[in-house]
Amino acid sequence: MSSWKRTLFSSAAGGETYWAAVLQNTALSYGDENQKVAVDSSGNVYFMEPIVTGYGDSQYGQTVTKFDPEGTFQWGRRLTPAPSSSGTAAFGIQFDSSDNPIVLALQRGGIRVSAYKLSASDGSTTLVTDIGAFEAMASGDYTFTGVQSDGTLVYAAASPITGGVNVSVLRVNPSTLAAVSARNVVLPRPFNQNSTMRKVAVGPNDEIVLFGSVRYGSPPNYRAYAIVLNTTGSAFDWEAVAAYPSSSNVFEGFTGAIDSSGNCYVAGAAYSGFGTAVVKFPDNGGSISWGLNWDEVTTANPLLYKDVQTDDTDVFLNGSTTNTATGSTVPTFMSIASSNGSENWTRQVVYNGKAGTFSGNMVLTDDAIIAAGFIYDGSPLKRIIAKLPKDGSITGTFGNFVIKSTSMTTAGTNPVYYTSSTGAYLAAESVTTSSASMTTNSAITWTIDDETLE
Repeated sequence: MSSWKRTLFSSAAGGETYWAAVLQNTALSYGDENQKVAVDSSGNVYFMEPIVTGYGDSQYGQTVTKFDPEGTFQWGRRLTPAPSSSGTAAFGIQFDSSDNPIVLALQRGGIRVSAYKLSASDGSTTLVTDIGAFEAMASGDYTFTGVQSDGTLVYAAASPITGGVNVSVLRVNPSTLAAVSARNVVLPRPFNQNSTMRKVAVGPNDEIVLFGSVRYGSPPNYRAYAIVLNTTGSAFDWEAVAAYPSSSNVFEGFTGAIDSSGNCYVAGAAYSGFGTAVVKFPDNGGSISWGLNWDEVTTANPLLYKDVQTDDTDVFLNGSTTNTATGSTVPTFMSIASSNGSENWTRQVVYNGKAGTFSGNMVLTDDAIIAAGFIYDGSPLKRIIAKLPKDGSITGTFGNFVIKSTSMTTAGTNPVYYTSSTGAYLAAESVTTSSASMTTNSAITWTIDDETLE
């Protein structure tokens, strides 16, 4: 059984429509992390489960679902790229020049990569390729993607090696789904000591930016970093690390974003009594512009580092905070000023009083912020997608949803800048793309229960 429940919060003539929806499909089994959202040039919203099994065949794949800008269901697909026996874990959706969605999938337990393109009109498969094998693609826990100005898609994934970490940076032609280039990046010291890479982004000059955490020092502790490569990943531009003055405090970098001026924003887990830490590095590194620790007014620890995005004026974070009415965590957006990190607003998205979180990436449009995650309700857990205004202007009760205003507070010692030494291994990998096939591309029909509450 599969079902959606959609609620409209507001619909302005000629403007954005804001909405949220929940999904539950009892025929599927899926992981509870890294739900993906994407928006095409017309404002259609795509939702993807990156790792799915079910329907009695035990094959791994994805589900991809398309909504129009108002949240009306268009089509849903269950996908299993060949070889289906290995299964897949997928990156976020990207698009070609005609807004056809593209999915890159890692074969579970292996290092090969498949890519497939779907028809925007009905989700049918139009092209499938086997891009090849890449050293660091075996571990796909954190799989993000970006787009360069000519449409080239940039993917990155990391895998541990003895005493360090490898990052595969793969660039793909969106028309042919062929590999353009691939680099095996061994992060420079001190990055190659117990490091991880958690997100890739593309900067204003097509530079490739890696975000994550590194553990070093005496005693060793986690710190957050941004590393900027050139447009092909063949050379380093600059690196910067943020940490706390005290070795007892941890800043484990989880995500980041780069603005149109090349400034980088890095967010992560701040332990030892804190919640979420955010820093801003100016372009070309150097001392941080600002760094803040965010805690909840109720003294709980907010987990607002699932993703970071910026529109230059503001910086947006997503994850979870505490619902004071129930004491449980709920999906949350936060907006802060890019100039100094001060809080603009924080909004909780509460469904039926249940706990939950935003667990994957965010997407910004001109006026909206969109993210997905899950709700602790039933088995498998219900999924949630929410599209809210970037100015935080909607609050109140809407059917089963409550959009609540809450506040954060700064706490403790702020993180500071730590320099790092350069020097790294940036080896070109061979790229040979071949044709491939799709084992399963079957339609999924959702039963939609609309609540029109404007």
